[in-house]
Amino acid sequence: MKFRQFFSLLAVISAAILTACSSSPAPTRSDLTYLPLKKGVYQVYDVDSVWYTITGREEQHYELLTEVVDSFPNTEGGLTYVIYRYKRSDPGSEWSYQDTWSARVDGRRVVVSEGSTAFVKFTLPIWAKTSTRCSVRGRLIPLMG
Repeated sequence: MKFRQFFSLLAVISAAILTACSSSPAPTRSDLTYLPLKKGVYQVYDVDSVWYTITGREEQHYELLTEVVDSFPNTEGGLTYVIYRYKRSDPGSEWSYQDTWSARVDGRRVVVSEGSTAFVKFTLPIWAKTSTRCSVRGRLIPLMG
């Protein structure tokens, strides 16, 4: 009888521990806040670029403004958002229009079109310790998240 009580108690404790613990992190906010897609939303970035050429090292420092200016229905049944990009050399300068990008949520993928090239920027949901791959000039490069 004590043998049964012991295993019954052990089963209850094990069940309580297993249901109380979860291996998946609970999201605290929407994954789409990494790329907010809503008309009127804008972001300003401080950009530092360094690249090397045959003549030596070149640097460029500027501010980049991205603004969601419009949206329209797409063929997948969702919305495609129009993003204008502006650049300026310092905070006192005027913004100069650079180009127009578009972005959409395509199922579990967030796709951003830079010019006429579409890139999957990230997949949903975003979890720690996941990996993805991106294409840089035709080469696939793994990125760790």
